[in-house]
Amino acid sequence: MDIMPRERLKIEKKILSYLFSDKKYIAFSTNKINSEILSSSIKSIYKLIIEYYNKHKDIITDEVVQLKFTTKNLSEDTLVKYNSLITEIRNIPIKNEGEFDFLIEELNSFNKRNKFSEIIEFIGDKNPAACSNKELDEMELYIKKQVSILNSSNSEIKKEGTIKDSARERWKNYKDIESNPQLLKFVKSGLKKVDDIEGGFLPGELIYVIGRKGDGKSILLLHMAAAAWLSGESVLLISLEINKENYERRFDAKVCNIPSNGLKRGTLILEDKKIYQNYLKNIDAGLGPNEEQVGTFYIIDCPSGCTASYIDAKIEDVQNKLGVKFSVVVVDYAGIMNPEIPDILRIEQAKIALDLKRIARERECVILTAAQMNREGLKNIKNKGDIESASIAEADAIGNHIDWGISINSTSDERGMIKSFKTRDAAPFEIRFNKKYSHMTIEELDDFGAGWNEIGGLD
Repeated sequence: MDIMPRERLKIEKKILSYLFSDKKYIAFSTNKINSEILSSSIKSIYKLIIEYYNKHKDIITDEVVQLKFTTKNLSEDTLVKYNSLITEIRNIPIKNEGEFDFLIEELNSFNKRNKFSEIIEFIGDKNPAACSNKELDEMELYIKKQVSILNSSNSEIKKEGTIKDSARERWKNYKDIESNPQLLKFVKSGLKKVDDIEGGFLPGELIYVIGRKGDGKSILLLHMAAAAWLSGESVLLISLEINKENYERRFDAKVCNIPSNGLKRGTLILEDKKIYQNYLKNIDAGLGPNEEQVGTFYIIDCPSGCTASYIDAKIEDVQNKLGVKFSVVVVDYAGIMNPEIPDILRIEQAKIALDLKRIARERECVILTAAQMNREGLKNIKNKGDIESASIAEADAIGNHIDWGISINSTSDERGMIKSFKTRDAAPFEIRFNKKYSHMTIEELDDFGAGWNEIGGLD
């Protein structure tokens, strides 16, 4: 069911008039138009224009169009219709880039309305209230596919231009940062080698923590999230495995440096109980544990099978409800998320990482998440001390989409090691630490040297 087909066709024709007039509009359109959303006759012409431009970097001529259609063995009537349509399109006057952008937006708006109408019509025919489980699964898959199609047509260039165009601006930016380092909106990680040397994480970055079960992936995520919150950042934590109450207890134990088990069982010693009571009074007043200004920390307990689209929608919903912008989004963890469209497991996980990266860039936030380390990764790190993207369970391709890859593993019952396996524009690092998992925290140790030798190294 097409909504307002005449108006839609009018917009499509006008867009093609731009593509026949200036090749810069062809380049713009390849990033902003999904050809599958176009009307059939317009789609054929559009594909010819794009095909010719990709090969020859120029506007297609009438002679080439005629030749292309002739070689398709179309009927004489069809050729006449296409020629008439192209003549009409070429005679449509164009104005400026602003109008072209507006037309693209309107076209995508028509597509969105039509997709939603198709979804409603499809669900209505199936009667979800009384259908079988198989039909319900088919509905879910259909909806996910339609959402994926919509997402693919919503990609948009954020910035573009030659490096010459922005040379003076880049020098000004450098001088501004040199004089005012605070202009770089780094997010604190709580890891000294990241914060002291690199400054922290930057908005738009995707960070993956990998490790084997029980090595402390969730504790490291919590460690980094709490550090960001204490430095004044607002944090959204989406828990796919641990309920909200347990995460709150873990968070309280981490920030107060008191035993998590004591909180759970009501067995805190008097000193820790006083610390906890004072902490909660400060939290209730909107302050940190030492009465400092902190950000908002919001926890969502949701099913493990959620998708990136669901997470994106929840970020939008909570931000609007609270009137805050989240600098950090923690997803604990990506390894148990579902893809938008089912596929082979390793491909699914890579697509999830790519979708999370897109959210980080579009919302200009840091996304922290985790995945399992495979057996080969554990073997390599114990035998050679090496770790790499291929060590991520089920999806080595995840490494293509992340900005920081960080492994965590146990070296003994008391100690562990955090090690980078990917750092975009940053130095690799190793951090040896004491496990203080009873307090949901990590105590960094000085690397190498006498202090480390006294307490023991790798097993």
